[in-house]
Amino acid sequence: MTTTTSSSLIKGYENFYGLRESPFKLTPDTRYLVSLSDHNNAYNMLMYALESGEGFMKITGEVGLGKTMLCRRLLKELGNNHVTLYIPNPRLTPYAIKKAIANELGLSPKREDAASLLMRINQKLVQIGKSNKSVILLIDESQNIPSDTLEEIRMISNLETEQRKLIQIIFFGQPELNDLLAKKEHRQLKQRIGFSYELKPLDYNGVYTYIVSRMRHAGFKGPTPFTFWALRGLKKSSMGSPRLLNILCHKVLLLGYAKNKSHIGRSEVMRAAEDTESAKKPFLNVYWYWLIPITLTPVVVLASRWLG
Repeated sequence: MTTTTSSSLIKGYENFYGLRESPFKLTPDTRYLVSLSDHNNAYNMLMYALESGEGFMKITGEVGLGKTMLCRRLLKELGNNHVTLYIPNPRLTPYAIKKAIANELGLSPKREDAASLLMRINQKLVQIGKSNKSVILLIDESQNIPSDTLEEIRMISNLETEQRKLIQIIFFGQPELNDLLAKKEHRQLKQRIGFSYELKPLDYNGVYTYIVSRMRHAGFKGPTPFTFWALRGLKKSSMGSPRLLNILCHKVLLLGYAKNKSHIGRSEVMRAAEDTESAKKPFLNVYWYWLIPITLTPVVVLASRWLG
């Protein structure tokens, strides 16, 4: 399929469903932030921990559960009293992580040794602290941090005055981050993580809220075009992952547009799931549930007679 054809199809389904734009893009666009209880709990926990002056915080969750979106929300909503630093890919050497932090702090690069670079970082953090601002370092994909680099981050966290931490650090990572922190050489850092939260997959209500909220933000009017069985299918096929929901819903709307259907049913969800490698494959056809009692009835009757 050519790019022109793909674009025209997407524009076609947007017009067909009355949308201004595609509501299920994979990029973590905070305009499409959905108020989900689990994500709100994680956000509120982080805000409390930051205000309390905690040095380390941790958010974990499986792939596609919205960790990066939560990270972007913090970057967007933290007020003027904070200086935020963001490292999206921490697979760096100890020196490179210091250089990345220095760049985020606006320090001009120099050819210098690690000790001199750390000293400049410390001076900058002290300068920011004197202006009554706190520095918050957000590290995404933290499960990829090399062990020696993680130890360097712990050393950087030691920069503090008698009254406050000069830098607060939030890890966002997959469950493998817990395995990394469980290693003996990282026990000091693990003990310093005062607050942590594990994101869970969306339940049925969460799936419904997520889909409806994004559709309405994109301009959809009226009740959801997804039937009850379609929503159940999306919950099962996506396994509660917002990222997989985006992929599946995008394909489902394309299928609905191709069939000229204003309401999305189970068949479109099944086809989308079959076409998505990471999705849970097609679920048991609902009509089989009606056959189960019928097929079991003779067995129950015979068993009762035999036992009688």
